[in-house]
Amino acid sequence: QFFNATIHPGLDLIGGAELRYQIDPEEIQGNSEDKRNEVMENVKNVIESRIRDSEIAQEPIIRREGKFNLVVQLPGLTDQETEQIKEMITKIASLKFRLVAEDSILERERQKKARDGDKYQMSPELVEHYKWYKSKTGQEVLLEDSLKHPDYTIHGKGGTTYDFNGSKIDYISKTWDKSGQPVPQFTFFKRYHQKFGDFTEQHIHRHMAIIHNNEVASYPEIQSRIDGEGIITGMSFEEVETIITLMKSGSLEIIPNKISENKVGPSLGEDAITQAWKAGILSSAVVTFFIIGYYHGCGLISLFSVILNILLVFTYLCLSGSILTLPGIGGIILSLGMAVDGSVLIFERIREERAANKGLKQSIEAGFDRAHWAIMDSNVTTLITAAILYYFGSGPIQGFAVTLIAGVIFNLFTTLYIIRIFLLAFLENNTIKEIRMSQWFKQPNFDFMGNKNRAFAFSSITIVLGLALFIARGHRNFGIDFNGGVLVQIAFKSEFAKSHKEVVDLVTNYTDPTSIDGKPKYFDVEIQSITSEKSPPLDGKFTQFLIRTKNLNQEELDRLKETIRK
Repeated sequence: QFFNATIHPGLDLIGGAELRYQIDPEEIQGNSEDKRNEVMENVKNVIESRIRDSEIAQEPIIRREGKFNLVVQLPGLTDQETEQIKEMITKIASLKFRLVAEDSILERERQKKARDGDKYQMSPELVEHYKWYKSKTGQEVLLEDSLKHPDYTIHGKGGTTYDFNGSKIDYISKTWDKSGQPVPQFTFFKRYHQKFGDFTEQHIHRHMAIIHNNEVASYPEIQSRIDGEGIITGMSFEEVETIITLMKSGSLEIIPNKISENKVGPSLGEDAITQAWKAGILSSAVVTFFIIGYYHGCGLISLFSVILNILLVFTYLCLSGSILTLPGIGGIILSLGMAVDGSVLIFERIREERAANKGLKQSIEAGFDRAHWAIMDSNVTTLITAAILYYFGSGPIQGFAVTLIAGVIFNLFTTLYIIRIFLLAFLENNTIKEIRMSQWFKQPNFDFMGNKNRAFAFSSITIVLGLALFIARGHRNFGIDFNGGVLVQIAFKSEFAKSHKEVVDLVTNYTDPTSIDGKPKYFDVEIQSITSEKSPPLDGKFTQFLIRTKNLNQEELDRLKETIRK
């Protein structure tokens, strides 16, 4: 925890909430398989966009399960944040524009409604075209709701009507009105600008209601022609944020029904996480030993810059609210390796300058100047790659990209400036009078260019063999994230509860009795524990597990279940 902000671990490290939704197939218009897949993909994409745009949950996992189910996994949210996400998932995000009834009609119907109370009935001539709506102020407003009303007919075009709603909006964003209150600002698609201008021009001095989810947000007076854009007043800050998020993500064709809500454990398991941390610590120790052992005092300065780099990355993760996943930790370690690589380039350039009998200060400055662009090139190209991964990736891939981008940016600062400042400062106050480094190869003299043909031949053969093997393996090159697979949920009685590690060992070490090579059958697998009020954890053991693995036939699936129940 830094500056009262907390690093948020991802689903793979601490687990989180799991929401399961189902689409009613009878609500899908059309019976074809393609249509059903299209609707399911639309619902999945809209939900994913809403969650990401809300910035409440970072790096959620949304996936289809079966034909009509969706699974939404959210890392480390509070109960209140989870409720916000659930509400956002099932909102329709409807927005439409309708004229308020003319003053004479509105006043007459209000008086009639006040007089008749519960026995009020709208005047028969209005029933077809008018409807009462509640406004956010609590007052009811009578609107010309039917597009069959003459006011919505485009003159000279018969039955063609003006119909302005959320689907016609090209862009929506937050701005501020004259009083400093946040309001949504919308712009229609360009092809509707002329129509909206004509419509508003025909009804100057009439009031136009803006209806959000069947509630009138506001009904301002049309004072002049409006060509395709405007603002929506009368909304709270939360409502402004919600409507912008929902409108940007698109409308749901069908509202999904929540069928269950559980807590899931980390997808990697404690054992895998512990091993990952050990690997990170060990690799850091090896790098530390090398950089200090080989470059002595310069190595200590380099180590300080690496530690500063780590602190800056974690500070960024805290302040930005980004999620730290295991791939994210991998991104940090990769950026640290690049930081050390930059230090090595600088120190070796300094060594070369000293070998040319230049002064110490001149050698330090020349070393940094000559290594500068080599370090910039390698870091910027990595930065571009990481940015592409972030833009096109999702979930753990974005987690890797975020930490790598942050690490590379801080690398440039710590390597090119911090190390230089310290070396020159120590030189100025006579703390160092000479830079000493080890040198295992006094005068390396390998003829790289003389062996270029052998190198080209070896590289070409390796590339061709690699591509041939890749093509020959086909779909076996890809895991369950690409090929799909089966999802098995297994429940035990409380007396047979198992730890996450026990289940992982049973599944990953199981050998199919029909196998000839004797290798484990289920090597590509993801296992999560499930807890809920009805099935709480029992001393680190669980009674329910979710297992994702490659496609299995029924016989293989039965053997997998039997293996775990033993």
